[in-house]
Amino acid sequence: MGELNKNSAKKVVLFVLAALGNLATAKGSVLSMWALDPSIFNLLQQHSGLHNTCLAVAHPAVHHSVLRLLLLHSSTHTFYQSSSALLGSTSASPTSSHLTNLLTSLGNLITWSSASQTVRSLALKSLYTILVTIKPSADAIVDTEVFELILTSSIKLLATSAQFTKDSLRIFLLLVEDYRLSKARLKMVSHVVLMMLKHADESSRQMGMRLLSKVPLSVLFSKLDGEEMKKYNISKTAREMS
Repeated sequence: MGELNKNSAKKVVLFVLAALGNLATAKGSVLSMWALDPSIFNLLQQHSGLHNTCLAVAHPAVHHSVLRLLLLHSSTHTFYQSSSALLGSTSASPTSSHLTNLLTSLGNLITWSSASQTVRSLALKSLYTILVTIKPSADAIVDTEVFELILTSSIKLLATSAQFTKDSLRIFLLLVEDYRLSKARLKMVSHVVLMMLKHADESSRQMGMRLLSKVPLSVLFSKLDGEEMKKYNISKTAREMS
């Protein structure tokens, strides 16, 4: 096949996505999950351009379609429910790494400047949905690297992107209520929420106050040192907003 012009190439991409969609959301079959090699999950997560800057910037609608298809595929087969207990394990299951990879992708997308606001919003809402679903495995998840990535990205998002305030707060409220956050993590979350209260609208302020009411006073009024703020990459933002 010779070189395609831009419009023809885009049509080919959309056709491939549509074809993958018919396979990826086939509820009656699990072949697309692990029997195919490579699996459709890996094709969508690694090779579809989900983290390609050119695709994200030049074709945000196609980029959104890729993410939406990956999420539909994941929710159709609910592998993140059955695989949540495998987080951090050395299981040889073909899907044991899928949940970690999905959460990593979503955690990176919510703060990726190349992604459109629509993509970041979808990633953030989906991240919340998955965290709600896998609450029964919370004790195993909080000690993983991917959880630290999610927490760091969510903190950065709340501190820097006012348009995502409410969805970010929903995640933090969930984490404070249902996940075992360490004192250091609670300090960081409390600090960023207190910063947000200065600029938030009334509904966000109410949600923020509800969250802070669940944090022990000894943690709420403890000070953060420079290294803690640097770890979560918000020291500059903190100075600007204070």
